[in-house]
Amino acid sequence: MDVLINEVEDNIITEDYLLIFPVRLNNRIDLTKHGIEIFNVDSDRFRELNPEGAIEKTIPAYQNIIYSDHTEYCYVIGCKEAAKMYLLLDFLRIIKPSNLVSPLSRFQIRFLKEGDSKRYWQMGSSAIWEEIDVNESVKQPLNISIIDPDKFHYLFECYLSRVGDDNFEKLTGIYFTAIHTKIPPVRFLVFMILLECLVADSDNTGIVYKICRVCAILLGDDPKTSEMVFENLKILYGDRSSLVHSGGTDHLNTDKVNYLHNLVCEVLNTFMLGKIELKKLIVFSNKYGFGQRANLLADFDIKTDSRFVSTRRKLLDVMVKRPVREKE
Repeated sequence: MDVLINEVEDNIITEDYLLIFPVRLNNRIDLTKHGIEIFNVDSDRFRELNPEGAIEKTIPAYQNIIYSDHTEYCYVIGCKEAAKMYLLLDFLRIIKPSNLVSPLSRFQIRFLKEGDSKRYWQMGSSAIWEEIDVNESVKQPLNISIIDPDKFHYLFECYLSRVGDDNFEKLTGIYFTAIHTKIPPVRFLVFMILLECLVADSDNTGIVYKICRVCAILLGDDPKTSEMVFENLKILYGDRSSLVHSGGTDHLNTDKVNYLHNLVCEVLNTFMLGKIELKKLIVFSNKYGFGQRANLLADFDIKTDSRFVSTRRKLLDVMVKRPVREKE
């Protein structure tokens, strides 16, 4: 398999890869048609590239992964097109079906060879790797293995087709800002900003109701899921108001931030399926009731497939407990 190869000088060739951790992938995922290879660091492919163990000698965090016996969570991405490597990385972060709190860690590796001389690795810089707590990270890996490979391949095709879509890139830009924020309340607020983009119109009256209703219909394959999304978002928006107006974080626990994260990922997965115009979304959603997601998407010429019902649907159906307010 070819990887990113660039002629640096007449007799020097470089190959670029991404080392990612912690992630679990299904071994049936195959992106060779896109010129992308993915392999685990325990594979023969990796040993072929790293015969003398140069990486573990250079990256302290990778040494810890080996010593902690967690190499099954460490993968390598290689591709001729550097941009496509990073597109895949972003895609993995968006379809994320786990409650991973910290960003997926990645490290760019440049592999040099000069003529017939011995190969060696030149490492890119990544502060994230220096902060990895290996044993804590593997408790919540980016678990892609639970996603059906057919769905994975289908969504990746959809994701590539959305590159250059202003509406989708606006939302994903906000999303990546959120997940790289280390402060949970700030991440929570940025997620809320993303959802507010879904009701972009000149009338700000009843914005909480609009956000809750649009999300309920956009994500609800059935009335129960729509109702749960609607009620949960009302509670979460109340926490958002407390945070903004009084700085109160007493009721903003990890479960709520993770729930909102899962919901936002599901919104982005839905936007992957086709061209959804933000200006038309609230107008079209007003035509439908709870559980009529398929009808709403049909207005954007998007056909839904029952095989690809979200792996996060069960998480969207979980009711966030209403906060217990202290008596005045």
